[in-house]
Amino acid sequence: MKIFISILILISTIFSANADVGSCAIYKCIISLDNKTTVEGYFQFWVPIEPTTIGNELLNQIKKRTINQNDPTISFYSKIQSIKYLRRKNSETFIYTAAAIKDTRLIKVKSIQSIQIIQTNSCECFSDEKGNPNYSKSIFDIRQYHKIIDDLTQYEIDLLNFSEPIFKKSVSGSDIDGSIVINYNPKIEKVEFEKLTTLLSIKKRDNQSWVEYNKMFEDNYNKVRTKLRKKGIIVIKLMSYC
Repeated sequence: MKIFISILILISTIFSANADVGSCAIYKCIISLDNKTTVEGYFQFWVPIEPTTIGNELLNQIKKRTINQNDPTISFYSKIQSIKYLRRKNSETFIYTAAAIKDTRLIKVKSIQSIQIIQTNSCECFSDEKGNPNYSKSIFDIRQYHKIIDDLTQYEIDLLNFSEPIFKKSVSGSDIDGSIVINYNPKIEKVEFEKLTTLLSIKKRDNQSWVEYNKMFEDNYNKVRTKLRKKGIIVIKLMSYC
């Protein structure tokens, strides 16, 4: 599964986060499961064709996208939130969307019986004059997009919506993704912060395969991120695919 995720991330770099990418939509929907229960929430999906607003067609597209995966799942969110103090350098009005860990679950594709779409929004969102989220009217042929950030605690999201961070720094990842490191701890000086951010980077050995390196990178990333989280430093992995 980790290898597949790495391949997905690698493929995603073919598309620039500022290039035409097809359609990327955030669906508010009701999913009926095979255990006769329903869940209501949000699901993000990217397809290179004209987007659909019909539930059965969306389910068929999901099955086609995941046909080669072993017991595939989708990320489903009971609640999504905008992040105020996280901006792109080339677009200060672009708004990132997040879901707290407690509001995130994985649903097996094979367990989905039907999907009822309630609302469809573009993955491309900008702030209006008052700072409120303003989704692009079109969900096709969009230019800026990102994967919903779903590995933050609610406390971390609240911090990111309360005030500007003390320090922040972009950190390159395994050449196929990257992170932004944000500090809200006033006890940490900039020199220490800069030193801590270097812990996230790890070099590939010449005789090391990409599969081995990606596993080593992921293990180190999770270990360092847990360490920094305890110090009041937030690490956000940014991915420009859906």
